[in-house]
Amino acid sequence: MSKPMRIPDLRRLEEDYDRGKTGVVALLESLARRDWAAFYPIAESSFAEARSAAERAFVLQWAIAATEIEYDLPKRASWLKRWAEVPDWAADQYCLYHWTFQQGLSAFFEGSLREAEARFRRALDLAIESNYPRGRMRALFHLGLTCRDLGNLSRAAEFFEESLALARARKANKLIDRIQAQLGKPEQRSSAYRFDHAKARIEALLLARDFARARALLAEADSRRRQAGLRRRRESLFSYLPLVALGQGRPRIAARVLARISDPILRIRILNLKKALFGLEDVELRELSLLRSLHGISDIITQSAADAESAEICGIPLRSVTDAEVKSLLKLLLAAAEAVPKERICEAVWGLAYDPVVHDGKIYKLIHRARGVFNRSDLFVNCYGSYRMNPELLPANAPLARTQAS
Repeated sequence: MSKPMRIPDLRRLEEDYDRGKTGVVALLESLARRDWAAFYPIAESSFAEARSAAERAFVLQWAIAATEIEYDLPKRASWLKRWAEVPDWAADQYCLYHWTFQQGLSAFFEGSLREAEARFRRALDLAIESNYPRGRMRALFHLGLTCRDLGNLSRAAEFFEESLALARARKANKLIDRIQAQLGKPEQRSSAYRFDHAKARIEALLLARDFARARALLAEADSRRRQAGLRRRRESLFSYLPLVALGQGRPRIAARVLARISDPILRIRILNLKKALFGLEDVELRELSLLRSLHGISDIITQSAADAESAEICGIPLRSVTDAEVKSLLKLLLAAAEAVPKERICEAVWGLAYDPVVHDGKIYKLIHRARGVFNRSDLFVNCYGSYRMNPELLPANAPLARTQAS
């Protein structure tokens, strides 16, 4: 980067990289190869040679992105400090976008989801104002991740879909793959290993107290995670290990492993799962309440299959329902703090992308079967094509019941 570059040139390089094109610049080529020994020296020299604020921001954002791929947070923090070496960056919208977006990621990594949401929304506004499509796609995608962890699944899906539409229009193949992985799109290979599916299987085994098989699945998932080069803790199923240890009569190991879970989002989830399966001590109950309050988490993301199985509807335990599709629907609606759209029902129950011509009748028949199980025609409320449980029939600890009460 020895000659001055204009912002349109920088954006073109970014788009070429997103499309998987080679030969863009040595910096991005080494990043694509994950050749860290070559990447960081190139980043240092390119940063030193850059003449404008935008050029330095360009190099800086890719250096920070590399540390995020490695999940090396101390190295990331050291590169973030280099913003002080970017001249008048706050006066340049391209620079301001990247700084705001990176601050949002910092909050996200720390589990400060409300702050992360605000930062990503500001980054989205900056990307729109400066006509920066790549920035807009990234901000939307990370708003989806944040809303998902906050428990607002329908809003998260909207952000993912909007980001996916932009990525397809721009042919940003790398981002398309990431978004589809979050949405679980059917165009992905059905034989591909899915960590979200592994989580569901492990939770089902924990509920059945089949701790030996749950431990075997954990080992397989961790092996695949390492093979895929995934280093973020939220991509790991490590948090289930204390539950397996407790189930196998090893409380000391469980306590030691649980103490190592510092990510607040994972810690909230594992404490809720432990509460559902084994109960919590008073100090753990207080910690869980404090964590929920500090991080603005609703119960949706922490409500697992174990929570739903223990619920009773109209005096009938959910665990006694033998119709697997009806049970999947009820679990989905019990875990929701708002009405669930048909798209989400179709995905959760059958793993299919919603098509009104094909699936409206299928969903109606499922609703009818569920009403028959409990012999209640008023079991559900239809909210303009979305469904929710009738709040009057919900167990007191369900999210919708609490929302209604408040």
